[in-house]
Amino acid sequence: MKILIFSDSHGRSANMLKAIEYHPDAETLLHLGDGTDDLKDVSEKYPALTIKHVKGNREDCLFTNRNDNPFLVERVEKKIIYLCHGHRHNVSYTEQSLIYSAICHNADIVLYGHTHIKENKYLPDISQDENGEKKGLYVFNPGSISRPRDGLYPSYGIIEIRSDGVLLSHGLIK
Repeated sequence: MKILIFSDSHGRSANMLKAIEYHPDAETLLHLGDGTDDLKDVSEKYPALTIKHVKGNREDCLFTNRNDNPFLVERVEKKIIYLCHGHRHNVSYTEQSLIYSAICHNADIVLYGHTHIKENKYLPDISQDENGEKKGLYVFNPGSISRPRDGLYPSYGIIEIRSDGVLLSHGLIK
């Protein structure tokens, strides 16, 4: 299964639409806040695409009946994904609270935005599954689809969940 991840679109849906064109096989879109109203354009053009989102710190969330969810926990295939914008976890300074919340929700993958800076790392043996076996945690930030702060191009995330594992990567809009 292929999932596209966007964050911090801030009124610029054109870049999201372009990324979706690059990945016509994507089944799901996750938006991590700050621009979820931009999803109206996406849902109109791609009505078959499953769209989930959380509220960021700079929006009114008029899309999909004013979703005020600060976080979501989604099970995709056999993986648990914890999604949030990140501002409530103070991710501009530390990821400690973010990682703790993901572990408390038994997540395999934590997705966050807010910083406008890409990140992709794996923390091995950081928690235990329901059988007491050690498991790791993927920590992923897609960057900003509109206003990157790392001096590069607007970016987004791609998750591919397969029977043999998980692949997380970034795509760029040039």
